[in-house]
Amino acid sequence: MGDLEAVINDMNATTPDVIISVLPSPMQEQFLYEHRDKMNANIWYGIGGVPVHKKKHGVLARLKSIIHRGKLVNSMNKYDEKEEEL
Repeated sequence: MGDLEAVINDMNATTPDVIISVLPSPMQEQFLYEHRDKMNANIWYGIGGVPVHKKKHGVLARLKSIIHRGKLVNSMNKYDEKEEEL
C-alpha cells in the first residue's frame, strides 16, 4: 500500500490517458471510488488481480486474455471517438 497520495501523484505526473489496473476486487473499486477525483486519467481499465508468479496456460486462460484485450480495444475506440467529436 504505502502512501496513496504519493502513488496518485506519481500516476498523474506521467499524465496518462489510460490506467490499466491489476488491483484485486474489491480493493480496486474502493481505491477508484475514494480517489477518482484526484486522478487525471480519462479511462480506468481494471482487469482484477493477476498473479505474476504463475504462468497460466490452457483454453480458459487464452479466452480470458482475448476477452480482456477486446474490452480494452473497445474502451480505447470509444475514447478516440469522443476525442474526435471534440
